Amino acid sequence: MSDNKIMLELLKEVREEQKEQGKSLSEMKTDTARNADSLEEHMRRTDALELLHKDNEQRIEVLEIPGQTRAQIVKWIKIVGIMAATVVAIAKVAGLF
Repeated sequence: MSDNKIMLELLKEVREEQKEQGKSLSEMKTDTARNADSLEEHMRRTDALELLHKDNEQRIEVLEIPGQTRAQIVKWIKIVGIMAATVVAIAKVAGLF
């Protein structure tokens, strides 16, 4: 085979490789654009969920207040009961009852 034919064959191979690389690059650009769109959608949904989460936290805090108040009232009733029992016990020991 002559040098010219060898060079032509190599040139053909290089061109084919360039075409394949061009196709691959085009596919990468398409994938990148699709991924960017997907990421934007994901970010939008995440922001919406964060807002819902904050709203739910505020609602839960409001719902917890009666339970916390009830727990405080029960605590104070127990303290008053203990104090009353102590006074009665001291009064019995002192012979007042």
